[in-house]
Amino acid sequence: MIESMRTCLPAVSQICVMCSVLAVSFVPESGLAQDSSCKTVLAAQLHQLSVPYHAHSTVTLVPGKSEPSEEISTGKALYILQVGKWTVSPITAAEMLQQQQDNIKNAKMACRAVRDETVDGVSATLYSVHTEINDIASDAQIWISKSTGLPVLLKMDAIESHYVYADVVAPIVR
Repeated sequence: MIESMRTCLPAVSQICVMCSVLAVSFVPESGLAQDSSCKTVLAAQLHQLSVPYHAHSTVTLVPGKSEPSEEISTGKALYILQVGKWTVSPITAAEMLQQQQDNIKNAKMACRAVRDETVDGVSATLYSVHTEINDIASDAQIWISKSTGLPVLLKMDAIESHYVYADVVAPIVR
């Protein structure tokens, strides 16, 4: 999954980033041990699929060279900023959820609450997440708002995404 994301970044970076972040960091609850930290992480990410958000991401595949990315989700549709223009993702939120459930049924996941911090002015808890899917391991850090239970920051491999939930409006697509 991670290697395919790196290969496709130049062409359709935002779509690959969004799908990869969600796919690696979401595991169906049926595949989990009774780990309360993982349940918190999963609940946050499931909830995020259904609420409007604006994500500002940075992808750094080569040291010193970062590529910005933006996504807006209305909870039903995902909009991606590509080459200065907003486009509608061909993948709906429902399809992303279904794809994740189909592809990651046998994933292993370990989570640990690390500490409480303030991120972008939001009181949050930092979780360390280790996921193994089909012999591919990934480590991530996710900060979850203490008041809303939604992710506010995600750092994974070469990706850093900040999430805002207030005043989200679907962009004009041309």
